[in-house]
Amino acid sequence: LMSAENDPDAGCVLLTGAGTAFSAGGDLTGNKPRETAEEHAAFLSKADAFHGHLRKSKLPVIAAVHGFCLGAALTMVASCDIVLAAESATFGLPEGRLGLPGASSLVPVIGTQWAKFLILSGESIDARRAAEIGLVLTVEPDAALRERAIDLATRIARMPRQAVLLN
Repeated sequence: LMSAENDPDAGCVLLTGAGTAFSAGGDLTGNKPRETAEEHAAFLSKADAFHGHLRKSKLPVIAAVHGFCLGAALTMVASCDIVLAAESATFGLPEGRLGLPGASSLVPVIGTQWAKFLILSGESIDARRAAEIGLVLTVEPDAALRERAIDLATRIARMPRQAVLLN
């Protein structure tokens, strides 16, 4: 993101996942355990700073979500300007089942009730429901998502840079 923001020729950022999923979120088993409250606070602070930077980016950020979009990835998607989803996309916060709090950045996007439901239940929602609650702008056929996202990002990037910089 920072390299795109510093590139005068960049007019848009497109985020997508490789493979069969957008992202399953943070690695709950592979991350170094946070042994103290200070370590946990530093971890959360770093994650909050990343998502804050994403939300404050002057370049439009588009997410093209396919497959699973879970945990930290869902928080990241909620920080994007435009979210397109494949019909097969699934969104959720499974860490709620483990007693791990988070995802407060969802509240301004989907509202308190839906955010609490996803956080507290650990249940997932499909792409259509995500669109109904305002997390996703459009739902595209799986085979068309990539092309649609690239087309949209390209059209935005072709506009004069000053026209697309967000305030």
